[in-house]
Amino acid sequence: MPLPKILFGTSRDVPLTDERQWGAAVTGILADLIDAVDSLGLLLDTDIGLLRLESATTALAAGATLTVTHPVHKVAGSGGAVVLDGTTAIADGSIDGQLLTLFGTDDVNTVEVPAAANTQLNGPCILTNGDALELFWDATLSAWRERARSN
Repeated sequence: MPLPKILFGTSRDVPLTDERQWGAAVTGILADLIDAVDSLGLLLDTDIGLLRLESATTALAAGATLTVTHPVHKVAGSGGAVVLDGTTAIADGSIDGQLLTLFGTDDVNTVEVPAAANTQLNGPCILTNGDALELFWDATLSAWRERARSN
């Protein structure tokens, strides 16, 4: 009987040592692992690994809640400067310690991340072009906590 396991959000049956005819299942598991590792980094010519964090470009409306889909979000206001939702500026993280970096991409269509809005910040953060806010999810506090910001 196979061992059921979740791998990257997909339920997989992992074969046990004495089982046979698992070619398709093992191929699927290996393909998932290769895709995951490939999306995390690349190998330089000098055989040095480089971590790569995939990003999403996100246009946000006033009062919106950012849904975290990538470890990096490049953000701008939709049609002008915006302030995210005052209760839940950023949706809950998935796991304790999850990292999130927000990069501002516009000097006019700025994005303000309020403090105390599912966030624990050193005051509100207004992201303009080139600004960054680095956060981590604290499951105990149920909040995105500020690690660093730059502008």
